[in-house]
Amino acid sequence: MMINRVNSLFDVIMENIRKISGSYGLAPYSVMEFPAFEFKGGRFIAMFIWDDYSFSDLEDYLRKSQEYLTMDCLLQDDFITLKLQELSKPAILRQWQQHQLEIALGITLATLKAHRVTFHMIDKSLAPDILQWVEGRNDLILSDVLLIGVQEEHITGA
Repeated sequence: MMINRVNSLFDVIMENIRKISGSYGLAPYSVMEFPAFEFKGGRFIAMFIWDDYSFSDLEDYLRKSQEYLTMDCLLQDDFITLKLQELSKPAILRQWQQHQLEIALGITLATLKAHRVTFHMIDKSLAPDILQWVEGRNDLILSDVLLIGVQEEHITGA
């Protein structure tokens, strides 16, 4: 897919995540773009886990998953019950959320590479505007930050 004025790189990334994702339901994470004021010409892509992801959110995700939608109708209720039981412990649910986010991160990195965009995984402390934005929010946990469009020599602490 060629990037043009209508489709920004971030739009392409989000479309790729949507196409490759295992479900059309509510994802357990968010991917957002922020300006990187500290790095001239750069942009941040920040990835967050939803801290308040509920079992009804999970059920929505499961019911709209490719796995659920392609299985025999007689097995669908058992699938939902078993998955909800499997992910019922908070630590296991958080691990599943992290895994889903890692899939989105992989898609993001592949998209950036395909478009030959310079990117760096950076320490969260190098993104103070994002840290300030997320501070006080009880619903999101900052997981990963990518800096795109900036050469490595412009990154302090990299």
